[in-house]
Amino acid sequence: MREQFEMHYFGPLELTRRILPRMRTRGAGVIVNVTSLAARFPVPFMSGYSAAKAALGGFSAALALELTGTGVSVVDLQPGDIHTEFHGVMRRIEPGDYGAAMARVEKVLERDCSAGPPPALVARAILRELNRPTPRRTVGGFLQSKAAPLAARVLPWRAMLWLLRRYFGIDQH
Repeated sequence: MREQFEMHYFGPLELTRRILPRMRTRGAGVIVNVTSLAARFPVPFMSGYSAAKAALGGFSAALALELTGTGVSVVDLQPGDIHTEFHGVMRRIEPGDYGAAMARVEKVLERDCSAGPPPALVARAILRELNRPTPRRTVGGFLQSKAAPLAARVLPWRAMLWLLRRYFGIDQH
């Protein structure tokens, strides 16, 4: 958990701390934080990753408010599954009592990552967002960039958990 927060939360905070004073002095700049759709849709058995990305998203939103009128803006880009080696190289936890559920989740993650758009989509989105007055937050396929954010806005949390359990094939006991 600490490693996840060091990498995905404290690292970007330190970079922001170092560059923000110069941006404020100049009266211009854009801070781009690449969080994840997992910040709003937690991924089972990746709680550290989801929590760290959610923390960075919260920081990005608060910082955007604090920088109002300074000429510095903040982009919180939340990619869905992108076709990279991400899932293949991540460290796994010991399955313990969750073996079957973890295997089902892993299968979904591998499927979604394999079917995801290429990393160039995220790079193009960052370039586009650098000049957009109201940045878009999510990039990816239709389900992840359009349907999921809409569901997050309109469905109650309980319904979201139900949908996530069904999506990842986690049995409800």
